[in-house]
Amino acid sequence: MDNDDRQLEAIRLLLPSAQLTAGELWLKYFAIGGSAGQFEVEAFLYGAHQLPTLERDLVAQTLNEQFMALDLEDRIPFSAEPAASADDRSVDHGRAPDRDGTSNPDRSAGQQESEG
Repeated sequence: MDNDDRQLEAIRLLLPSAQLTAGELWLKYFAIGGSAGQFEVEAFLYGAHQLPTLERDLVAQTLNEQFMALDLEDRIPFSAEPAASADDRSVDHGRAPDRDGTSNPDRSAGQQESEG
């Protein structure tokens, strides 16, 4: 059984504790940024459809927030993501390159443009 199966098993086991219908769960999931349709989420709950990792984790987050609101200690685990590769870690996201092509974490793109 892989992590996706364990997560779905936990969701199906704990869903009644959340005191939500599938439709109510979907509405709360959608409100926190979920993008799958209600039919897709319901099919996922019955094991008839797979959701992408992010969407599964948003379902888990929705249930976890409901458990907290009900003062329950139940929690759905999040998906285990593979570790980032060395190439992924070396990518500099959000830093503007200096004029020499390197990145300087202390300067934003706006600062560089105003200097030029």
